[in-house]
Amino acid sequence: MAIASMACTTSEKLNALLRLPGNDRCADCCAPEPDWASTNLGVFICIQCSGIHRKLGTHISQVKSVKLDDRSWSQQMIENMERIGNEKANIEYTKNVPIAYKRPSAEDRTDSVLREQWIRAKYERREFLSDKQPEYLSGKKSGILFKKGKGRNDWNARWFVLDDGSGNLSYYKSRSSDQPLGVLPIRRVNVCLAHSTTQHPHSLQMSVPDGPSAQGRTRNIFVYSERGEVRS
Repeated sequence: MAIASMACTTSEKLNALLRLPGNDRCADCCAPEPDWASTNLGVFICIQCSGIHRKLGTHISQVKSVKLDDRSWSQQMIENMERIGNEKANIEYTKNVPIAYKRPSAEDRTDSVLREQWIRAKYERREFLSDKQPEYLSGKKSGILFKKGKGRNDWNARWFVLDDGSGNLSYYKSRSSDQPLGVLPIRRVNVCLAHSTTQHPHSLQMSVPDGPSAQGRTRNIFVYSERGEVRS
């Protein structure tokens, strides 16, 4: 008999669902004993991840507390949690995650940037549903990033252009500039999150070979965006 149809209280139904395999850990960071849920996505999540789900907006994720909001749970919400659940949802939303992709874990409780980008990639950008390259990585994308001055602590707004056709990431002094200040071959750039180094959220460290015959030397370029979501 389905849990959602059993004659018991909402709290008992939710607790029974939380005991099912996969539901006993957060769907996004694997923290134990999640006590929040995204009712439309059908996943149980921890309190840290629930805050990021709220930032996505209710058109993407509708968040409820398992313990505090149990009286406001509808039968349809409970049935959706039973129909999907963490294991089934993660099979769908993470089926094409690259092997080396950094995922948050229960030990990364303080790394809010990593957690937010992982959750946005799963549910907002839906990057891992298809084995095709995400749309925002195709064609030409441009916008302002703040770049750290070489050997200095000042940050300057620069116009960046990511061109899938040429395979380059170029940056200019301004949008109206004709000549780039730098051109980085995308395939030679190694990128990692750098918020702990720069003290800016949504920041990246881009490591590139330092010159055509770098002989193992690399140059680190630090940039950050004022917002964390992808905009077309």
